[in-house]
Amino acid sequence: MVAINTNYKNDISIIEAIEEQLKNIADAGFSHVQWGHDWRGEYIYSNIEMVQIKQMLGKYNFKLKENEDFKKRYWEQAFKSFDELESYCKARGVKIAVENLLCTPQQEQIDQFDKLFARYDFDFIGFCFDSGHGTLVSLDDHLFFAKRYKDRIIALHLQDTDGIAPELIEDGLEVLKHDKHALPFTGIINWDELAKIVAQSPYELPVTLEVILKADTYEEEMFNLKDALGKAEKLNEMVKSYRK
Repeated sequence: MVAINTNYKNDISIIEAIEEQLKNIADAGFSHVQWGHDWRGEYIYSNIEMVQIKQMLGKYNFKLKENEDFKKRYWEQAFKSFDELESYCKARGVKIAVENLLCTPQQEQIDQFDKLFARYDFDFIGFCFDSGHGTLVSLDDHLFFAKRYKDRIIALHLQDTDGIAPELIEDGLEVLKHDKHALPFTGIINWDELAKIVAQSPYELPVTLEVILKADTYEEEMFNLKDALGKAEKLNEMVKSYRK
């Protein structure tokens, strides 16, 4: 058994380039790798990137050796950072919103949010619900996170998707492809139910869309923006009606 550095050819930190080199390493017969990409700086991989890296390694029969103390050190640093920010933010009336993510298992996110909300009060940390992410993580209940952390909602990233097949949920690249950022009322989300949840939350209107609007002409762009405006205004009114 022998190992080689993953950046033997170049340091291009694009997933496709890294995967090509991993494939070549495996095809050449190496049994282990030393992760060499991004070694020059202090870059920290996101959860999505870590999922992608783990999947790539597994695809070519390499296993990621995880540090048993990682979670302990992770939370020590996270709490240190938030502790330092707390008094600064509160003195200025600033709140931090933590968001439900893609490519991170539901239970892992629950553990993270529960830890944060148990330690820090609503005057400092709230919750940002991304409706599209919800459909691609909580397959049995797309609004799970909105319901669980309803009393902490201070921000919204509203978008629609067509969902994802259960057999694709472990494929990070497929999940990202299904994160369509489509306009509300065009996918599978139950917007009436979400409006009720938002109405019961401390969220301050107006609602916020986080969508992708593609257009080839100015006229098409303005049509899309007007369409988005109409759907956002409809959502606003739905929330207001449930707050009466």
